[in-house]
Amino acid sequence: MNSYSTALALSVKNMATAFKYLQANFSAGETVAFTAVGNTYVFQGNGAADTAVQLTGVLASNLNTDGLAAGGVWLV
Repeated sequence: MNSYSTALALSVKNMATAFKYLQANFSAGETVAFTAVGNTYVFQGNGAADTAVQLTGVLASNLNTDGLAAGGVWLV
């Protein structure tokens, strides 16, 4: 993980690069969320069946599993 030289400023043009990084660096069951271009993206590694969800217009500030954190994406 963290195999990068500089942070990537995400844009519509380079989102594929971000997902390639996630696919290469996150294992089955690991989940990450990030905001870019006005949306939140949730990615979960699962080998050949990775999952990526775009939450259009949502700018989440965290991931949580109990639904109690304000501004978060609740993982069930």
